[in-house]
Amino acid sequence: MNHVQVAESNNSFGFDVWGKIKEEGNIALSPFTLSTALIMTYVGAEKKTKSDMASVLHLNNVPMEAVMRDWGQLAAMLKATPRVTLRIANRLFGNITYEFNEKFIRDLDEAFNSSLDPVNFGDSTSARNFINSWVEAQTEHKIKDLLPPGSVDRHTSLVLASAAYFMADWRQAFSKRGTSQQPFHLSSGDVVSCQMMKATGTYNYGSDPISQVQLLELPYVGDAMSMLVVLPQSQEAKELKDVESSLTSERFEYWRGILRSKEVQVSLPSFELNGGVDLTRPLIALGMGSAFTSEANFSGMGKDHVQISSVLTKNFVKVDEKGTEAASATAVVMTRSADFGQKTQFRADHPFMFFIIDRATGVILFMGRVTDPSKS
Repeated sequence: MNHVQVAESNNSFGFDVWGKIKEEGNIALSPFTLSTALIMTYVGAEKKTKSDMASVLHLNNVPMEAVMRDWGQLAAMLKATPRVTLRIANRLFGNITYEFNEKFIRDLDEAFNSSLDPVNFGDSTSARNFINSWVEAQTEHKIKDLLPPGSVDRHTSLVLASAAYFMADWRQAFSKRGTSQQPFHLSSGDVVSCQMMKATGTYNYGSDPISQVQLLELPYVGDAMSMLVVLPQSQEAKELKDVESSLTSERFEYWRGILRSKEVQVSLPSFELNGGVDLTRPLIALGMGSAFTSEANFSGMGKDHVQISSVLTKNFVKVDEKGTEAASATAVVMTRSADFGQKTQFRADHPFMFFIIDRATGVILFMGRVTDPSKS
C-alpha cells in the first residue's frame, strides 16, 4: 500500500460507517482514529475474524506487514505537517492478568508507537478513570469520559485506544467584524439564529449537478490541509440525507477533482460539535459481527480467548473566524468471551457536511454534519 491507498481504505471505511450511524442532528466522526484503533485490533485477529475485519476495513489482499508499515508511515507524515498542530497517540491498556503475545505488542509498538500500560480491570472504576485521563491529556481536554461507567469490568482484557488532536488557522481568516446573527434553515423547516461568518476571496470551488451540491475548500495555513464543505443546493432534509447515502471514496475524489480556483463570497456559520457514538451496531451491520461473538479469534494477541465487546468514539470540532480545533478518540474494548452581486455565492445557511483532509493524500481526518449550528 502507498499513502494514497491507505487514504482510500480509511475514507471508504469511514463512509461505510457513516452510512450505518442512525443518530440524527449534529455529529462528527474521525475515520482516522477509528481505522487506527481497529487496525491495531486487526493485527491480533486470525482466520474468519481476520478475513471479516479485512473486508470491512477495505484491506483485502493486503499483507499485514504492508498495512502496519504504511499506516504507521502515514501517521508519522501527517504529524510532521508544517504550520498545523496534529498530534496522534495510540496506547494499549492491558489487564495485569492477561498473557500477551510478545510479537503482537512489539509489532504494534513499532508500527503505531503504542506502548502497553498494565491496568487492573478488577478495579474497573480506577482503570476507566486512568484510560479516560490519558485520552483527555492527548486531546487537550476536549475528549472527556470516552469510556462511560460499565464499559469495562473485571472481564476486560484489553482496551486499544487511538486519539488525535488538530488545530490550524485558516489561510484566509474570517473577520470578526463581518460575523453577525443570521438565520439558519433547519431541515424541519424551522429557522434558528446562528453566528454567520463572511469572507470574500479566491477559493477552490465546485458544483456537482449529479449530487446537486456546492463544494468549497477552505485551506489552512501552509496549504497542506483543508476543510471541504459540501452544501446541498436545496434546504430540504432529504437532500442532505441523499448526499450522505451516496458517499463513496470515488465520489469524494470526484468532488476534489472538480474544484477550481474562483472568487467566492462565503457565508459559513461558526459551530461547535461535541459528542460520542457507540459504533458496535454499525460495525456488526457492516460485516464485522464475528469479532463481537464468542467465536472471535484474536489468538494473535495472547493466550486467553477474547472478543470485542464495544467500539466507542467521541469527537470534538470547533470552527470559528480564526480556524479549526478538533479532537477525537476511539477505544476498542476487548473482553473475555465530531446579496453579493454577480460573484459566486456559497451560503451555508442550511444543513451541510464538512471534511478535514490532508490535501496530498486525501485522507479524511475528521468529517461531520451540521444540522443546527446553534447547538453544540
